[in-house]
Amino acid sequence: MLKKIYTIGIMGKTEYEFFDLLKSNSIDTVVDIRKVCGSRGSKYSFANKGRLRKSLQDMEKGYVIYKELSPSDGLLKLQHGIDKEKGDTTLTRKQLSPEYTSRYREETLVRFDPDHFIEAVGQEAESIALLCFEPDPNACHRSLVGPHIKDVLKSDSVSHL
Repeated sequence: MLKKIYTIGIMGKTEYEFFDLLKSNSIDTVVDIRKVCGSRGSKYSFANKGRLRKSLQDMEKGYVIYKELSPSDGLLKLQHGIDKEKGDTTLTRKQLSPEYTSRYREETLVRFDPDHFIEAVGQEAESIALLCFEPDPNACHRSLVGPHIKDVLKSDSVSHL
């Protein structure tokens, strides 16, 4: 039974910090909700799906790619356009735009299938981490996904790492 939901962004963390957060919070499964399950540059190569899967396997943790919660190309384009107007980037953005938030809920969260999600992450998963890029959870769709899953699955808590 899924008790705890965490969210974690890759950017701004070293490889050691990233994996230490997973260990210290007893996360058993990482759920990758990125549109592209890779990272930009060698600094974050530990988060490329192949290497990440191997590292998590070595730690006896699960790794699931769950594209059903990834934002559409249209949503990404919308948010990037708003960021550009404001002079922000993915790394400097502090909050998702209201337009993005509304459309993400309408396009993605309304289609969330809890049974499919549990089947994908495994019945035995108790503590998951929703993985994306942005360092600030409020600037990322995981800030919408975590509370939604918590409410639908009646999990105990959502925490951002």
